[in-house]
Amino acid sequence: MTGRVDGDGHALIQLLVFHPRTHQSTVVLDVWIATGFTGPLALPGATIANLGLQQSAKVPGELADGTKVLLDTFTCLIDWFGQIIQVEAVAKKGTWPLIGIGLLLDHELAIDYRKRSVSIT
Repeated sequence: MTGRVDGDGHALIQLLVFHPRTHQSTVVLDVWIATGFTGPLALPGATIANLGLQQSAKVPGELADGTKVLLDTFTCLIDWFGQIIQVEAVAKKGTWPLIGIGLLLDHELAIDYRKRSVSIT
């Protein structure tokens, strides 16, 4: 899987996200790779609404400043290396979807800022 580094230095890949039941609500997202995020996927509220996802649970989380929070999760499907897999995405504020180490643990991530390229193998 390949991606790019944008002008602001964000490492991005494209990710296909589906509604878990209908498969008709589908979006292709530029997803920011966030190695400080331990979950698999974080989606902005607008993306969750666009896909028509239903809340599945609340999970405890800790923000970068140490604040403890409860995060709403939403079940969705993603295309991950040609396989459609189910993930629990947490809702987030802001506009950038995030991919975290929950999806990267079994892979190698290479970011070349000089060439502005991203590779996950």
